[in-house]
Amino acid sequence: MQEQYLPKDKALHNNFLKSTPDQQRSYALDELSRIVKGRAADKWSKDDKQLITLSAMAKSVAESIRTDYQQQIEFCFPTPEPYRLKTYQVQLWITDVAPEYARKNNTEDFVIDYEYSELDGFWLDLAPERMCVLFNWVAALEAWDYCDPEPLSKMIAIHTIPPEFMEIVASIVSGTRRPNKKGAAKLRGVLPSQRMFVAATILALRTIPEAALDSIHADTRSRIAEERGVDLMVIRRELEGKLRKTDRRFAEICGLSVDGVKDLTESLKYKCKNFPKL
Repeated sequence: MQEQYLPKDKALHNNFLKSTPDQQRSYALDELSRIVKGRAADKWSKDDKQLITLSAMAKSVAESIRTDYQQQIEFCFPTPEPYRLKTYQVQLWITDVAPEYARKNNTEDFVIDYEYSELDGFWLDLAPERMCVLFNWVAALEAWDYCDPEPLSKMIAIHTIPPEFMEIVASIVSGTRRPNKKGAAKLRGVLPSQRMFVAATILALRTIPEAALDSIHADTRSRIAEERGVDLMVIRRELEGKLRKTDRRFAEICGLSVDGVKDLTESLKYKCKNFPKL
């Protein structure tokens, strides 16, 4: 049995032991966050070529801290689960010590977080609520469909398969569902495991201008045009321009063509419409 966690600062032991459990946990979390930030800052200070992104650093630091501070992590996060210290939490902690180059957009940010079976806070207007919650599984199944079985294998090894996807997994095991080899051969820029998260990000950024272009908002567009003293077509062209700019931006980030971006988002729209039959 492991010994009880105590602060690294010996002078604080007595006050720590006199505190309430909540106060102790709060102090331990604060100390852990400082340790995490210090480790990340040290690694970035040695990154002469400026190659380590925020997401890559969070993953690296989370893995090392889990090994070096297991006792403290278990004290801070008493609920037993595969990953008590989440990479997402580490990334939140180290964001304010990250250099500017580490915060730039890169496809590493569009990844499956294997630490979670269900996502809390992920939202996509077009998707059913349950699909948003299970989006890691949606992304893992998409990866399998494009000849990358590793993400789904990892999810199944760590988590219980959601009831919504039992039938799909059964069809994979039986061999009746087959990967899209031709589609996989044509993939460029985005890894199979990144496809759905990239598509979701693009759709989220397109939501407002797309909604504004909908026929039900024709009166609103007319009112805005009148207030600005411009022709209605000017407002429409501005909104269409925002959509094109979003597509071009992600085409550049992900190494896709604009048509590739559109195909990717259409694939996710289809899944949203037909969930849970992906």
